[in-house]
Amino acid sequence: MQEAPVKIRILGIDPGTRVAGYGLVDCDRRRVEAVALGSWDLGKNQTLYQRLGKLASEFDRLVAQYRPTHVCLEDAFVAKFSRSALLIGHARGVIMARSYACGLPVHAMMPTEAKRRVTGDGHATKEMVARCLRALLGLSDRIKAPHDATDGLGLAYALALEMRSTLRLRNPEVQRPSAEN
Repeated sequence: MQEAPVKIRILGIDPGTRVAGYGLVDCDRRRVEAVALGSWDLGKNQTLYQRLGKLASEFDRLVAQYRPTHVCLEDAFVAKFSRSALLIGHARGVIMARSYACGLPVHAMMPTEAKRRVTGDGHATKEMVARCLRALLGLSDRIKAPHDATDGLGLAYALALEMRSTLRLRNPEVQRPSAEN
């Protein structure tokens, strides 16, 4: 008897304190499919405290709606400006804390690694990432998602590629007896 296929849903998050992007993919041993993508405008005229609160609320709403099984969060990187790195760190902390509260494992991935898995080039432009994701996931050219959203989708897709090999190991194809046996 063949086991039911293992299916996971990955939520990729491009963290920010003014705009944060997200993308969701479903993944099983055979394919990766796009589920949703978008971005949250956290309000440029709001205080940091208010924007981080809105980020937490939007994350919770999305988790309740789509029920992901994993979160892939853009890993911290050295920014040109330490203030930018600090602010992104605040947003990452909110997502990690809310993920923990929801019982979701968090995977971190450097932007260059996600770009490499999506395009083959770790220094690809945001436009190239968006084009490759459209082709790889069969998205319509009419979908004009902001780069924050395609960055989130790229993170989810990149983690899905990594996790597919684990799904194969945990749930191998059932070996059928050959005609000779």
